[in-house]
Amino acid sequence: MTTLNVSHLILKSYPETAPWDLTPTSILASSNIASLSIQYALPERLKCAALAQAQRTGLNPFHCKYWNNPYVLDDESVRCTPPNPIMEFENPLPPANPSPPSAIILGEVIHTNPATGCIICTCRVQGQIETRVLKLFTGKEAQQRFRAEVAAYVRLSRMADSDSVGAVPQYHGWVEIEHHLLQSMVNLPGSSQSLRVSVDAHGMRGARGILMEDLTRGKTLSIDNIDANTARTALKSLHVVHRVHVLHGRLTRHNVLVLPSEQRIVWLGFSHAVCWPHEDETEVTRRLLLAELAEGWDLVYTRLLADSLIGFKADENQSLIDTKMLSAAYSRITPIESAARPRPVSISIQDEIVTLLLSYPEVDIFSWSPPVYNLIPKPRLDHQYDGQDFLDALKATLWEKNHLDQWHGACPLVRGWSQLACEIKAFEEYTPPRSIPQLSSDTTIEFLAHVFPRGNHPLIRVRIGTEERVLKIFSKEKREGYDDDMDAKERFEAELDAYAHLVHYGASASGAVPHCYGWIELSPAHVYDAIKLIKKTRERGFEPDEEPLWVSPIFDDGTLSRALVLECLPDSEAISLKNTTHEIAELAMRALGHVHQAYVLHGDLTNLDNIRVVPGDGPLRVIILDFDHSHTHRGGGLNRLRLLSELRHMWATFFETIIPQQRIFCQRDHPHEGASMVGVSGH
Repeated sequence: MTTLNVSHLILKSYPETAPWDLTPTSILASSNIASLSIQYALPERLKCAALAQAQRTGLNPFHCKYWNNPYVLDDESVRCTPPNPIMEFENPLPPANPSPPSAIILGEVIHTNPATGCIICTCRVQGQIETRVLKLFTGKEAQQRFRAEVAAYVRLSRMADSDSVGAVPQYHGWVEIEHHLLQSMVNLPGSSQSLRVSVDAHGMRGARGILMEDLTRGKTLSIDNIDANTARTALKSLHVVHRVHVLHGRLTRHNVLVLPSEQRIVWLGFSHAVCWPHEDETEVTRRLLLAELAEGWDLVYTRLLADSLIGFKADENQSLIDTKMLSAAYSRITPIESAARPRPVSISIQDEIVTLLLSYPEVDIFSWSPPVYNLIPKPRLDHQYDGQDFLDALKATLWEKNHLDQWHGACPLVRGWSQLACEIKAFEEYTPPRSIPQLSSDTTIEFLAHVFPRGNHPLIRVRIGTEERVLKIFSKEKREGYDDDMDAKERFEAELDAYAHLVHYGASASGAVPHCYGWIELSPAHVYDAIKLIKKTRERGFEPDEEPLWVSPIFDDGTLSRALVLECLPDSEAISLKNTTHEIAELAMRALGHVHQAYVLHGDLTNLDNIRVVPGDGPLRVIILDFDHSHTHRGGGLNRLRLLSELRHMWATFFETIIPQQRIFCQRDHPHEGASMVGVSGH
């Protein structure tokens, strides 16, 4: 679960302070990796179908389980400076290990790479009991990698606090290996043809080697030994590297060793490392270090932990999946009245979150620059690689769980903000609006049609003068079995007050809600005409649970029934799997933002009939209606957390439910069998 992406705040204190040590950790769950203990389990049929699809396409469809990388910098305009040096480091190469080369007794060859000139073997140093690992760099081209690795280990060896022990191999210096000792390696156990190639090419010049702790008992990080705890520890170990301003430079699973009995996750392979200050004046900035932490997240969470869910062993030669290639270009809606404004500058994580709380709903958070991370997710493209077997398996388990609910990452508006309730101030700019005007009961009304007969209040299309309108009628009639703690008159007063706010604060003018033209007490003639239309509807037949309601001339207290006079939107359509798009989802989110800016909590957005798409020749319009369950701030009791919670619910409706289910039920065009990742970056 995430809040805002606060990577720009993490950047200010990284690497001196780990993101998971920032406060409040209970709210900053995205960066507090100690809380990331979620271990997903998939039904066997779905797991097998996902694995078959991943093997066919090269793309694990469940990478989305861990897409929510909290360290991706959400503000590209941030300027950063190199971290302040923790200590004075020696720039020149340190002197060689005092042990003479003859004191090195070679053991077994572990690894040889002729392309890089690297040879790794076990060895012993005379006079010492422990076995060491000797990493040799042969050839002129390998010397730059040798210098980089020595510089990194010298830095790392100077970290003595208990939190840093075990994150990297212990460093025991470096040595010069003469050519005759190098040539003798071809007779060692584990030698191979590739070793002979390296020795033949470089053996006459000798080599330089690094003596390190023997970690041959460890296992390379893989989908077979990763779990949530291993992933967390790997990131913590990477932070240890960053604390001494070392940029690893080559984050692959082969550079990570798992030693479960010692509870160690060890990073090695620093031949591409960069330290600051660097001999060629390369700067290691906070931004580069945080970017590498984000890369580490992608490796252990998005890639390996997700692949372990289905047992997918990806091609070792492919790079991390470029998720940018799997999202569509999307032109965001930018209403003229919502000009981009800088996001408030915050000095702490709590300040950032409280600033958002204290600015909503008065400030349109959709217009902040940079935008709130993932508030409007980008459309995804990876659905086009789904096979029918995978989709069938998803459908078979949908009744129990939607396994694609995190397809678009996590919502930035979290329930955890309730812990900051003590910080929330009142709506200082709130002014109670004037009431909606009342029309005369003598108003001539032509009743045209009964619309939406299954609603809890009769809706009648009428003509008043030359304009068509809709009457939303409130009377004491209610559907059998309908349990409500408010009677019809109270519902009418709630909706009337909501429209007073929506008109006064501009939500109506923005098009986010139907326009309200007033209200009227129904005369007996009005009631009679309404009943005639309802009777015709009932005579045509109806579903048992959709019986059209009659209209009573009075409320329970004996006063005349009333109706709201609303804008007529005859072709509006409730959102559904068939008509929802990312544009519609964003317009709906923005419409709710306008409602909240009017200090109105809708209260019934679980009913998707209340979010509707209005077709027309102009710009696409999405409206929110039916405010008889709403609450306003007229009498107090409304607060910012309740409004943000409702906005979060709408986010989940679209991006955790409707749009993922469109993928499951093939509501989006894509080829089925034979789809592959050809042409996608990294595959």
